[in-house]
Amino acid sequence: SDRFAALRALAVAALIVAAGRAQQGAVADVPQWDNVQAYLQRVRTWNAAPSAPPPWQPAASCRRKIVWLHLTLTQWVAPQHLPRVGAGPLAGWLQQARAAYRRTERTPESDAEFLRHELGLVADARRLGELDLAAAALAEWIVPATGVGHPEWSRVCRDQSYLARRAFRWQEAEDWLDRAEADADGARDRLLVATERASLALERGLPDRAVAPAQIAAELAVGIDDPLAEHAALFVALRLDAALFRPRAALSRWRAVAAGDLEHRLASTGAAGRFAQLRIRAAIALLQPDGAGVDAAVVAEAVDWLRAALAPGAVSPDERRLARNVLLAHLLDTGRIAEAGALLDAVADDLRELTEGDTALDERSLHFAALAVRLARADGSGPAVLAERHAALAALFTAMLARWREQPAGRRGLGPLFFDDRRLALAELIGSTLELRPGAVGRAAALQHLVTAQALGSLARALDAPDVTVAEVQRELCGPDRGVLVFAPGDGVCHVFAVGVARLAHVELPIGAAAIDGLRRDLLTAIQLTRGPAGASARGELTARRARLSAALLPPAVLAAVAGWRHVAVVGLQSLGYVPFELLVDGAGEPFGLQRVVSYLPSLPAGVWLRRQRPQPTALPEGGGRVLLVACPDLTPANRTGGGAVGGAVPLPFGRVERAELAAGCAGATVHWLTGADAGIAAITAAAPPSYDVLQILAHGVRDERRDDAQGIALPDGALFGAELEQQALPGVVVLTVCGAGRGPLRRG
Repeated sequence: SDRFAALRALAVAALIVAAGRAQQGAVADVPQWDNVQAYLQRVRTWNAAPSAPPPWQPAASCRRKIVWLHLTLTQWVAPQHLPRVGAGPLAGWLQQARAAYRRTERTPESDAEFLRHELGLVADARRLGELDLAAAALAEWIVPATGVGHPEWSRVCRDQSYLARRAFRWQEAEDWLDRAEADADGARDRLLVATERASLALERGLPDRAVAPAQIAAELAVGIDDPLAEHAALFVALRLDAALFRPRAALSRWRAVAAGDLEHRLASTGAAGRFAQLRIRAAIALLQPDGAGVDAAVVAEAVDWLRAALAPGAVSPDERRLARNVLLAHLLDTGRIAEAGALLDAVADDLRELTEGDTALDERSLHFAALAVRLARADGSGPAVLAERHAALAALFTAMLARWREQPAGRRGLGPLFFDDRRLALAELIGSTLELRPGAVGRAAALQHLVTAQALGSLARALDAPDVTVAEVQRELCGPDRGVLVFAPGDGVCHVFAVGVARLAHVELPIGAAAIDGLRRDLLTAIQLTRGPAGASARGELTARRARLSAALLPPAVLAAVAGWRHVAVVGLQSLGYVPFELLVDGAGEPFGLQRVVSYLPSLPAGVWLRRQRPQPTALPEGGGRVLLVACPDLTPANRTGGGAVGGAVPLPFGRVERAELAAGCAGATVHWLTGADAGIAAITAAAPPSYDVLQILAHGVRDERRDDAQGIALPDGALFGAELEQQALPGVVVLTVCGAGRGPLRRG
C-alpha cells in the first residue's frame, strides 16, 4: 500500500539519523557510523523482500508506525551523521512522512504527538543551522496545526521570528515577537520572548536596545526553577557583555555560574551541550579588547574553552564554527601568528571547503574567510595562497551583497556595512586587493569594493541611486580644490582613500573600528563636559582627546594626500557615528575645518546621485527677497507650552555679535527676526510663501527613538518633527541649523 511504501522509503532516513539526539550529551551510547551502515544493510534486505518482518518492532497500527518513524527523524538527528546524508534528502523524507501521516486514521492524541516531534525538529534544526528544515516544518505542519490561543503558539511565533532574523527581515522578526508576547503563557514564555528581543537587537548591532529585555529575562529567571530558561537568560547576558565590551562583568557572571549547579541541572534534562554554549559565550566576552581586570590565567582558560569546542561532537556545528572564528581572531589580535597558522592547519577541512567554493554563505563563513585572508597577509604565505583565499572571500562577499539586495529596503535604515563581520570582510578584501594588485589600478579596484557595498545602503536604495564607478565618483564629486576622504574601518586596521579629480591615494592606518569608536566617544563626551559647570577645567581634557583622535585619523600621510583641498567631503565612518572632523587638528595644530569646508556624505553612490539631481540655483526676487530667521527659541520651563521640547538645554548664544553675523549673510534681503518665546511652531507655519522666500531655523534638536522620523526641532510650543515640517507650505529655500537635523533612527535593512 502507499502507507507501507512510504514506511519503507522512510526507514533509510530513520536509521541513518537514529544515531543520537541533536542535543549534545542527551544519549551516552551514540551509535557509530559503521553500526548504522550495518543496520542499513538489513533495511535494504527487507526492502528487497517486503513480506519479511521489518527491522523494528511494529506498533499496533500503521499510524503509530509513521509517528514512530517521524520521532526518529526529528528527535534523533545526530550532527556527526547528518552531513553524510544531507539536509536535502532528509527534507524529502520528512515530506513523505507528513503526507503518509495525513492519509492515516488520525486522533487528537496522535496529532499532538506528531506536533511535538515537529517542534523538536525545529529546535534541532536551529541548533544545527539547518534553517530550511525548520522553515519547512513550520510552514507544512506546525503553523497550520496551531494558531492564536494554542498552547504552543508563543513558541511557534518565536521560531518564526528567529528565521526572519537570520534572513535579515528585521521588521518581520519584530512582528512575530509582538505576537509571541501577546500569547505568552506564564513567566517562562515571557522570559524566552525577552531573550529573543535581546538577540534581535544584538544582531541588528544595537546592544543598547538589548539591555532592557536582557534585564527582564534575568529577573524572570530568578523565579523560574527551569535550567533551560536560566540558560537562555545567561546566554543572552553573556552575548551582551561581549557586545558592550564588559569582560569584567562577564567574569563575575561566569564565576557565579561555575559556583552553582547549572551544569548538573542541564545534564539532568538531557541538555548538557547547552553548558558548552555558555562557556563559548563567556570566552568571547572575556577576550574583548578592554580586558582590564581579567588576568592572564582567565584569558588562557577562555582560550582552552574555545579549543575544546573544536573537538568533534563537542558542540553543534554552528557553535564550533563560532569558536573557531573567535579563537583565530584572538590569536591574530595578540600577534600569535604561528599559533593562528597551526589552528588553520587543524581546521584544514574548513579551509579546503572555503577555497574550493563549498562553503555556504552565512556570517560565520564570511568572517572565517576574512580571517584566513588576514592570516595570509600576516604570515607571508605568498601571493598564490593569498590569491586563493582572496578569491574565496570575494565570492562570499559578492554573494552576501546579492542576498542583501534581495531583501526589501527599509526606510531610514542602515546598510550592510554596519555589521562588524561585513566591515571586517570588506577591510580584508581591500587590503588583499591592494597587495595583489599594486598601483593605481589596484587602488581603484579596492575602492570599488566599498562603492559597490555602499550602493546597498538604505538611503542609496531609497533614492534609487545607480551603481557607480570610482571614475564617476572622481568626475562628479571632485575638482581642482575639492575631494573626498573615504574611510573603511576594519578589525585593527582602517583603510583611507583620498579621492581627487585626477589622483587616488591610499593610506592604511593601524587602528580598527573599535578603537576609533572609543576615541570618538571620548571626544564627544569631552565636548559635552565643556558645556557644563566644569567647562573651564574640562577644556584641557578636550584638547588632549582631540589630539589623540587627530593623530589616529589625520596622520601626516593623510594630510599630505588632501593638501591643497579647500573642500573635503568625509565618507565611511557613519557606521560608528559622528566624528567632528572640523574640530580635529592638522599638522600645524590648526583646526582641520578652519582652512577647509568640511561636509559629510552618507555614501559615495548617494553623493553622486545628489550631485546629479542638484537643482538650478534659486534666484531671489529683485531687492534680495524676504528672509525669516527663527533663532534661539526660549526653552525655559516658563515659556514651554508643548510636549517634547528640550527642558534644561543650555541656551544657544545669540547676542548682538551673532545677529550681525547672520544679517551679513543676508545682505540685500529684508530680514524678519523671531527669537526667544516667539520662535515657535506658529511662526514657522506663518512663513508660507509668498510671505517669505527663505526660512532659516537656528535651534536645539530633539530626538524621539519611538518615531520613524526620530529627529526634531526643539521649540517653545513643542517639538516639530520632519514629517510635520514636510507638510507645511514652506519657502523654496529652508535652512535647518539644528543639531542632528539629518539623522534618522538606528535601524538596519
